[in-house]
Amino acid sequence: MTIAIVAAAAIGEFFTALVITLFVLVADVLEGRTVARGRTAIRQLLDILPQTVAVRRAGAVVEIAAGDLVVGDAVLVNPGGRIPVDGMVIVGHSFVGHSFVDQSRITEESMPVEKVVGASVYAGSINQSGALEVRAEQIGRDTSFGKIIEAVERAERPRAPVQRLADRLAAYLVYFALGAASLTFLITRDIRSAISVVIVAGACGIVADGRVVAMVGDGVNDAPALTEAQVGVAMGSGSGVARESADVALLGNDLVAFTETLAIARRTRRIIWQNFSGAIAVDLIGMGLAAAGMLNPLLAAFTHVTSELLIILNSTRLLPRFLPNGVKKVSG
Repeated sequence: MTIAIVAAAAIGEFFTALVITLFVLVADVLEGRTVARGRTAIRQLLDILPQTVAVRRAGAVVEIAAGDLVVGDAVLVNPGGRIPVDGMVIVGHSFVGHSFVDQSRITEESMPVEKVVGASVYAGSINQSGALEVRAEQIGRDTSFGKIIEAVERAERPRAPVQRLADRLAAYLVYFALGAASLTFLITRDIRSAISVVIVAGACGIVADGRVVAMVGDGVNDAPALTEAQVGVAMGSGSGVARESADVALLGNDLVAFTETLAIARRTRRIIWQNFSGAIAVDLIGMGLAAAGMLNPLLAAFTHVTSELLIILNSTRLLPRFLPNGVKKVSG
């Protein structure tokens, strides 16, 4: 929108330039808040992990910082406490080794899961009843929770292919808008109409990838296929090599989670197409009206920013909704 702002100011439309700037700032704020909401669940989970833990070492129970845990430590978790490691429930003196654990934030299981001796538990889950003693098998970044954080951080660094494609299309749109504005000026000799064409053409959407083929596996022998597949999916009980080779790692072993992932992917693609087609339609109609002198620079700016805001609001439909009791509800 820099070109539009400069162009509006160049023909004395300072109020229009100010309005464009204000609207763009508002859109940036809304977009930033939308992105921040997408990370809220991860930040909340990070904040609730215990900073200190009780462990059994050399026959005595001592309290240490969570960062000082080592694999093999026997971690004591009281009722109501949060489990700090991925591990296995073990027998521990007066500890009965039996409890129910709320692991919905990790595996999205709606009901607490019974944990007996030999059962696996996940970092970030809540021990509800009965004290547990857990042998630490994965700590820190190696836990299921740590992998979630790592995946989010890794996903935020590079731009997704669809984003890069949208950037290229936006660049083409700029060239098209400048060409259309130049043609408008040559035909009408009306600089205001030409500038309006540039302003209204600022809105842009993302495009969707085509159909992809997914491969689901869990063993070391599946790793090559998971790497080569368009979408590699590793089961939660799979080998470390399989999980590292896959694009998606399920925390549990229920294939229902995979079907839910596919449903989210389809909804995402559908919303991307809606944004893309809507933005193109607004651009073409708006440029036509502006070239015909039916949109002044101010109305062109309003049209552009309204289109951007609608795209952002439409995209927020992908964010999870939470009911009062904390249960996640995915909007349809």
